[in-house]
Amino acid sequence: DDFRVSVMDALKQDDSCTDPECTEESHGHTHASHSHDSSCSEPDCKDESHGHSHSHAHADSHADSCTDPECTDESHGHSHSHGETPESKFGITSFVYARRRPFHAERLKKVILQLPIQGNSEESESAWRIPFDSKSADPNSPLRNVVRSKGFVWLQNHHRFALYWSHAGQYFDLKDFGMFWVSTPLKFWPEDEEQLAQIVSDFGGQDNEWGDRRQEVVFIGVDIDRPAIEQLLDECLLTDEEMQQYKAMAASEKEDQVKIDYSKDQPVPVQKKVLA
Repeated sequence: DDFRVSVMDALKQDDSCTDPECTEESHGHTHASHSHDSSCSEPDCKDESHGHSHSHAHADSHADSCTDPECTDESHGHSHSHGETPESKFGITSFVYARRRPFHAERLKKVILQLPIQGNSEESESAWRIPFDSKSADPNSPLRNVVRSKGFVWLQNHHRFALYWSHAGQYFDLKDFGMFWVSTPLKFWPEDEEQLAQIVSDFGGQDNEWGDRRQEVVFIGVDIDRPAIEQLLDECLLTDEEMQQYKAMAASEKEDQVKIDYSKDQPVPVQKKVLA
């Protein structure tokens, strides 16, 4: 019984006082009843005893990015991604010049000289040597703002071989790129299906008689005038009369090696029976 009384007395002393104004030290205050752990939600409160978490939910939170492109307030969360691209910032544009008629070599040389170039990038027996003269460059040429161009071209005196066009900065090269696929025996074609499909598409359809021969050059520059550049290059293409002469010349060349069979659902290349 004495043990039971002592336990009950201990339990009574451990009962926490719930009166927040109580100052009696004999009462077992745990301070849990008026805990300061709860964050004060009053934004103007300066009572240091209140457990301020400093996470007052400001209605004008700067976490949201400002979308005003003219805004200069550094406190706004600018993401600096106002939809601006290098193309729009610097006026850089590009386009691909594509035609299915050969260039006249001499006319093309005159146009190449209008590029902002000073010479060939390297000495090579296969490179097309062009006598550059910066004094003769036309300052009003639409090619003056072209900073990079590359691709391959078809010349009237290169029936079986494509030429690689490479221009970067002040340097330019035009050199042998290899035989057109139409002039290449089928056994040397790639076996990969995706590559084959791309080559077949380069033949341009069953109405095109010249296989994959074509002009394909990409031009990159600052505010370049696409229509004016295309007109310059179009004037380098063979005329209808010159095309008749080209056909006569091509007939005397080695016959094309491959044709495309368009009778299939999926057009396929076929090796032609070429006379020795």
